[in-house]
Amino acid sequence: ALPQFVLRMQFPDKLTTGDRIVIIVPREFVFTDFAGACLNYRVECNKEELAAGQECPNIIRFPPVCNATEKTITFLINQSPPVPEETLIMFGIGMTNPALTMAVSENFWRCTHYGPMLAEPPQRGFRYRENSVEAKLPIHSSKAFMSWDIIPQLEDVKIDIVDGEAMAAGGASAIPISF
Repeated sequence: ALPQFVLRMQFPDKLTTGDRIVIIVPREFVFTDFAGACLNYRVECNKEELAAGQECPNIIRFPPVCNATEKTITFLINQSPPVPEETLIMFGIGMTNPALTMAVSENFWRCTHYGPMLAEPPQRGFRYRENSVEAKLPIHSSKAFMSWDIIPQLEDVKIDIVDGEAMAAGGASAIPISF
């Protein structure tokens, strides 16, 4: 589990009402609870820059919608004034790593800033794992970055020495290992 997972985002355009930010999570990560809600969503910031007792500013007013089926985290922007361009947005979410590193083609995080629906949808094709609603929205910016390698770890490792007559210096004993 990654209880301290934090994602940082900045966009070259301001975020205005009707925009949406869609983060496509690599398929094998778990970031929702059993009901499909975002797991332990929290607003983050550089706490060293805050005055004593001050909370992190909630730059995006509403929490995201997490979709366990599509593996997306979506912020629907509905606020005034707009979020200025290049504003650092940080949030944390509970996350569990997959058991193994995924294939290179699947092991990317993708973030897209979509504008509001236009009277005439843009003429473009579908992007990777984009749903039919988002395919009709204009794209303001996007970025993809490769995820990290997963290094499996053993849990609850137990090593014992089997009692027996050979438990002495120079003797041979059996050692069962379980995990």
